[in-house]
Amino acid sequence: MIRLLIFVVIILSGILIGPSLMGHDTHVLVTVNGWTMETSLGVMIMMIILFYALLQFAEWALVNTIAMWGRTRHWFGWRKERIAQQKTIDGVLEFAAGHFSQAEQLSVTHVKHSKEPLLNYFTAINAAATQGKTQQRDEYIQQALEFAPENTALIAIKLKFLVEAGDYESAKSWLELQSDKIAKHADLLPLALKVREYFGEWAVVVELYDAMLKHRLLTPPEHQAQICRSYAAQLSCLNTSDLETVTQGYKSIPRKYRNDIDIFCEYAKLVIKLDQATLIEKELFKRLTKQLSMSLLSVIALCPTKSANLWSERLIGLEHYHNDADFIDVIVQLSVLDRQWQTAKNWLLKSIQIEPSVLRYQKLAQIQQELGEGSGALDSFNKALNFRQAK
Repeated sequence: MIRLLIFVVIILSGILIGPSLMGHDTHVLVTVNGWTMETSLGVMIMMIILFYALLQFAEWALVNTIAMWGRTRHWFGWRKERIAQQKTIDGVLEFAAGHFSQAEQLSVTHVKHSKEPLLNYFTAINAAATQGKTQQRDEYIQQALEFAPENTALIAIKLKFLVEAGDYESAKSWLELQSDKIAKHADLLPLALKVREYFGEWAVVVELYDAMLKHRLLTPPEHQAQICRSYAAQLSCLNTSDLETVTQGYKSIPRKYRNDIDIFCEYAKLVIKLDQATLIEKELFKRLTKQLSMSLLSVIALCPTKSANLWSERLIGLEHYHNDADFIDVIVQLSVLDRQWQTAKNWLLKSIQIEPSVLRYQKLAQIQQELGEGSGALDSFNKALNFRQAK
């Protein structure tokens, strides 16, 4: 149509301007095989325009007639897609409204013709799971995975249901089927951590926490804390190993983490259990001198009997901690272990003065019994009883 309009404008311009320039009317003589026709230029031009318009119309009719089959042969398919699209939206709305059975039915009935089949599957999976249809839910997951086998959201949702069911064996097998890239995807990391921690695979756990930091799922302080916890747990798994294995396990931890108190304490507990307390004694009290920590005190409380007197004296030498009741309790514990009842009593009285408690009064009564102070022990038991009732 635009070409015809341009053509008309050009011809009309020629009709108006041409005769004006020539100064008289213009005629056209057409001769074809002895047939002659003479007409004015204006009539000739009108005939050309009409012929050109008919030619354009014939071209349009021919093209659209040929294209009609292509546009109409998929009409039923397009209609199914439109219906499927509407049913998909309806299914999502039904799920949001809490009508899970209707949502499941709407989602799976038209999934083959949906433009977004994963949306249908996700709606059906969650609707079936909410209704407790475990078998149906797993079938939907399998069908969706056949359609999109590397979709991380689908892989994660299957892993989530396995973890929630406590089926860690299957969850681990499912994880191991995935490529390293998918296994460390942000969608899977929190779930993969639960599985690896369950099986005590702490080296893998550390890698996963590093990946979480990379994906910004953890802040640097949170990452640091979780890495330390993982290394401490890794050491605790060596509680049945020999000294060489424990030492190698501790030294395999990066130095910046070995300086963490909790990791050192876990190592120290293992060494004490192996009756090699002298190997960590110097480092233990060096750290305690710098910082009063309940973790360090818990390790000192595991002191072997033969070292009780020496360790007790070293604790008594740290005078700047003598106003801390928990610190004094460890001195009392070591004194009891060394059967130094009077020393234990004196320090326990000081501890009670700082922070009285039922357990401390009961401990005092037991020590007084060992010293043969029957009336004092009875008085301490009564104070413990009164203290508990006052609480």
